[in-house]
Amino acid sequence: MPKAKKLLNEPLFETTLAESGVDAVVCLHPKNLFYTTGYPMALSHAIHQRPSGPRSGIAVFTPGGEPTLIVGGNEERVTRDTTWIADIRVYSEYVDSPMDQLADVLREKGASSGKIGLEMEYFSAAFYVALQAHLPNAAFVPWDEQFDEVRAIKTPAELEILKRNADILDELFLEMFESIRVGDREKEAQDRLISGALRRGAAARASGGILQAGQEGFVVHSRTNDPIERGQIVCTDYTINLDGYNANQSRVAVVGPPSAEQKQIYQTIRDIHFRAAETLFRPGTRACDVFFFCQREQEKAGLWHHRALLGHNMGIWTHEDPMLVAGDTRPLKKGMVVVLEPRFYGYHIQDTFLVTDDSPVLLSDKFNTDEMFVVG
Repeated sequence: MPKAKKLLNEPLFETTLAESGVDAVVCLHPKNLFYTTGYPMALSHAIHQRPSGPRSGIAVFTPGGEPTLIVGGNEERVTRDTTWIADIRVYSEYVDSPMDQLADVLREKGASSGKIGLEMEYFSAAFYVALQAHLPNAAFVPWDEQFDEVRAIKTPAELEILKRNADILDELFLEMFESIRVGDREKEAQDRLISGALRRGAAARASGGILQAGQEGFVVHSRTNDPIERGQIVCTDYTINLDGYNANQSRVAVVGPPSAEQKQIYQTIRDIHFRAAETLFRPGTRACDVFFFCQREQEKAGLWHHRALLGHNMGIWTHEDPMLVAGDTRPLKKGMVVVLEPRFYGYHIQDTFLVTDDSPVLLSDKFNTDEMFVVG
């Protein structure tokens, strides 16, 4: 495998590490492990089937110190060929516990009696109990939010990947919509999009989505295989993953000329979508403010607002924080890549924006959403 490209926002990570007051941070979550080390198996389902897996990769960071990456012996060669981390420790998977090696590293770094940051939302109870037994004098504190905050601010190299992925997904939508004919089954059309993504190098484990025809039959996250009929709208929601980063977009098509009602509903949702982005995608706007804006505008337009989620930050994971939901009061920041997706049943437009000091930048701009795409 080629050497991983360091995409980590290193200055922000080092500052956050130093200011958090910990003596060490342990990184086990796949998204954080991939981000901070380029560990090639971080996003592999085979390795991270569960948080307490016998082949876990683990990274340890200390303020001002050199990081250490702990891996199972089966992954040693590919890890040394790929990661930029110089200090790699190896344990015998299925023989030794990864926690034994982790405890040794933390002792060596002088953190055995200190404050140690953990991803409490991911670190398993089994691993926690084992590590606590090794280091009874250590104080373990949550460090999930700090990882999320660092990952949320994208580097120029990350933005290049995210923009490219958004372009590819829009190209795939165009190809799929142009191929649809009346009578095609939903899954046939969907398979063409996924096949095109795989041909372009997308990761099969993290690329997929939903296509449904007909507003009346639309159910969120329900997969059906009904025939596509004239007069129906075609609703989509897809994610593709290339080089460890995602694109997540949704486009709406109509089979044959749209009715006046279909045009009106689509244009209303699209108007709310872009007014919300232009008005609110600024540093300092609370995530919940975007949610309540879309909710209020849909209700004013007489379009039932039936969504708990109006969007999310995005990167290595599809849904990252902050989330555009009613209860998230965290602010948007310059450098975040945020997905916005207001919806009225099957009328679902989803775009990706970069938050800047000025107007947001539309990254998913290769599919013209001015009007519904006509298929069939």
